[in-house]
Amino acid sequence: MKNDAITWAVREPLSDAELQELFSAVYKRPNTVPFHTILANCATWVSARKGGRLAGFANVIWDGLYHALIVDRCARDDESGALHHQVAVKVLEVLKRDYPTVTKIHIECDEKEIPLLEPFGFQRRTYGRILY
Repeated sequence: MKNDAITWAVREPLSDAELQELFSAVYKRPNTVPFHTILANCATWVSARKGGRLAGFANVIWDGLYHALIVDRCARDDESGALHHQVAVKVLEVLKRDYPTVTKIHIECDEKEIPLLEPFGFQRRTYGRILY
């Protein structure tokens, strides 16, 4: 029986190889980014696993106080984009809980995801989307 349950983690130790494999599979091109350097310099990250396999990821860069940017959001997903969206929601939960001074959150997303993010306070902006 296949286990489709998602296990979430915050700041889970992740290897370059595991992240490179995820990004290579999702974007269908080789990825050789040294993720350990990125993770050492970001505020936090969230990972999702299905059946023990890395299935989703996003990290957060910030100015140290008010502004945060959700970057490198990636998910092995079905056509619905549900896991990709859930990764963003998990990051928002972590920011709200662990980074209470953050009041502006920028995120890149597809047009079809905007209505799903609006209940969290995101508004359309020409320079990105911002959570107030």
